[in-house]
Amino acid sequence: MTAAARPRITVVTPCYNAAGFLDACIRSVLDQAYDDLEYIVIDGGSTDGSVGVIRAYEPRLAYWHSRPDRGQAHAINQGLALATGDVVAYLNADDRYCPGALPAVAAILGQRPEVTVVFGDAEFIDEAGGRTGRYDGVDQPFERKLQYWRGWDVPQPTVFLRRRLLDRHGVLDEGFRYALDYDWFLRIARTERFQHAGAVMAQYRLHRGSKTADWSSTKHRFHAECARAVRKHLAPWSVAYWRWQGDYLLYRYASARRAALRRWRRATPPATAGGATVE
Repeated sequence: MTAAARPRITVVTPCYNAAGFLDACIRSVLDQAYDDLEYIVIDGGSTDGSVGVIRAYEPRLAYWHSRPDRGQAHAINQGLALATGDVVAYLNADDRYCPGALPAVAAILGQRPEVTVVFGDAEFIDEAGGRTGRYDGVDQPFERKLQYWRGWDVPQPTVFLRRRLLDRHGVLDEGFRYALDYDWFLRIARTERFQHAGAVMAQYRLHRGSKTADWSSTKHRFHAECARAVRKHLAPWSVAYWRWQGDYLLYRYASARRAALRRWRRATPPATAGGATVE
């Protein structure tokens, strides 16, 4: 594929008080060796030095601003509204692209016009940037995508989509705080084809300030918003809706049963034989 045939790619980074990670994020985008890149940074009025980091890269940015907004989804939507690329994506300020991610996306979309969404695998990294695990991307059937309690197999930092999908499906719903990408991708997945890039595309950072830092305390918030997203996209009289409800009830029953078993084991003293504790 020639350089002239390569699509223009717009990347939006929403930011709020992420100075500790923002430099690495911005460099991972600008160091992609991709000529036709439009990079937009939307800062929500940070007070921690993030603006200084952004200013250092100002000559290489298509646009940036720093002012209060209504949250992450609103910040991303502001950037998407300014996008002029043929392909759009958003990369949160604490995540990073892997080298070669943008050229790989451009190659797939340039060669396969029927594909409208490209995604890949990701790596989990810690606060210092050390690798802690792998997040494999899998394009599951739509009904499996509804089963969010089994895990979400589309790593958000790896997703790129043709800009025309914004007109077709809209942008992020600002009513979501935790499931904003789940709701958006679920809406898109009803009709669009997702193509795995066959590569590790991004690094997903888990740290104390992230929404997923303490999964045990935030899991119920994610699941509540995911359930709201499913109900938003499925007609309550449809077969798919009632199948989803049945799957969810089975999951809740199994979870409650496991929790009860754990409580019983903690409350039951160990058996003894001849005065000795049997381990």
